[in-house]
Amino acid sequence: MFVIPSTGGDLREVPVKHDGLRSWFSYRISLSPDGKAIAFSADTSLIPGESMTGCIYTIPVKGGQIRQLTDTLCSQPAFSPDGKMLAYVKKCAPLTKDEDWHSDVWVVPVDGGVPIQISNMQGEVLGPVWSPDSRMIVFDRFEDAGFEGNELFIVPLTEDYKPAADPTIIELPLPSFWSMIAGWSSDNEIGIALRTPGRSAVYTVPVSGGIATQVAPSGAYSGRWSPDGKRIFFCDDTAVFSRPAEGGQASIIPITGVEWATGADASPDGTRLALVGGGEGRSIGLFTVSVAGGEAELIQPTTSDYRGYDKTSWSPDGKWIAFTRYNHSGLADLCVIPSDGGEVRQLVASAYPWRKIFIGRPAWSPDGNLIAYPTPEEEGAGTIFVIPLEGGNPEIVAKSEPGVVSKCVTWLPDGKKLAYASAKASYKLDVGMGSGVNGDIWILRLDTKESVRLSTDLSLKDVDDIDWSPDGEKIVFSAYWASEKDFYLIDNFLPLPQPAQPEPEPPREP
Repeated sequence: MFVIPSTGGDLREVPVKHDGLRSWFSYRISLSPDGKAIAFSADTSLIPGESMTGCIYTIPVKGGQIRQLTDTLCSQPAFSPDGKMLAYVKKCAPLTKDEDWHSDVWVVPVDGGVPIQISNMQGEVLGPVWSPDSRMIVFDRFEDAGFEGNELFIVPLTEDYKPAADPTIIELPLPSFWSMIAGWSSDNEIGIALRTPGRSAVYTVPVSGGIATQVAPSGAYSGRWSPDGKRIFFCDDTAVFSRPAEGGQASIIPITGVEWATGADASPDGTRLALVGGGEGRSIGLFTVSVAGGEAELIQPTTSDYRGYDKTSWSPDGKWIAFTRYNHSGLADLCVIPSDGGEVRQLVASAYPWRKIFIGRPAWSPDGNLIAYPTPEEEGAGTIFVIPLEGGNPEIVAKSEPGVVSKCVTWLPDGKKLAYASAKASYKLDVGMGSGVNGDIWILRLDTKESVRLSTDLSLKDVDDIDWSPDGEKIVFSAYWASEKDFYLIDNFLPLPQPAQPEPEPPREP
């Protein structure tokens, strides 16, 4: 543990001369209001091999005698602003086999004494913070292992620091994560970090660049053009939708026989959709269905060798559907199947788990002879390949710098250009793509192999799918923004003081 002047200066280590006390680095420490003492939780076992259980201690900043204030399973100490009490969280074992572990907020005098229980909650609590007058405590609660809470609880205290009333509950607009309660200001504002949810949306943008237009609500993805360019199909987590390309109300396509459907692509004649679906007792499979909706027709079930399929792509002549499939090790293959069902033909066997990067949605050349797809090479560079429908050796047509991955590609209707999307991973590729940043869309000339970045006026993250319009004038794409944390101030949460009630008038004489 270290202390530093708030105005800057040299770090000074707090001397803790006790081999048996090892601080729980994942929990906070607390500095007393006068700056003379630190409270911290630590492992307490002094016997080798004995399980570690947390107690809360105080120690002078300059070093000296350590004082133990609580028993075991305690953490997250917080000095009261008046310096008299210490709030903390105590974990409690279940009383019966049907109950779960839970925790509550307690307070204890800093000079030692009898602890006082402040809350009696179901679930886990985190981050007790005092009001400036030491008369209230705010904390967060979560009910599962996700460490996210949607409510703050404020407990008023009596003069002797006992609960004075039931907690005031503040419902948060977004979940907090690990109880990032920063503090309680002197003018009654509580600072807290809230996690914005991950979201996706579908946009269109002119191929010359410009301002992208959102064409589907938040949560939508996999935007695809109809063959006549008059409609855009897209998906959410359960269903497939259609909306006019020039704007208007989106409508759900009523598909029966599956509980969910995704990755839809229209046939060249515009009458059917190829998609991936599942549910209602069916494992994940490939289906086709009328663009007006109806019963989904299974053309390829999941076999025992493969656990699922991904985005489909219909060939220009309508005879084939390209798709990706994953085996139980998570490796992705690029395959084609006759559009009315039949034998699956594998074109590319990938050596890359989907957790790193999967083969994106296949893109057919306008003549139907080639299929373009993105996947990385061994050094982790995003690469666009093309392979003949009849099979053979893939050819590299575009390659990015190492650490930049490519997820999706589409072919210009005249066959002279490709559009593809790339993103720079903020972590290693084996942690997945949800953390992709600096997403870009590129236009590649196949004759010169020259790529030009397409301006969208958006700070793109992970571009998930991309499709060139039939007239070659626009691109539809879907982008994903990973969950992030923002800082908020909460005010006007305290109950307003009630006006004094007038004294009742004495009864009048009859």
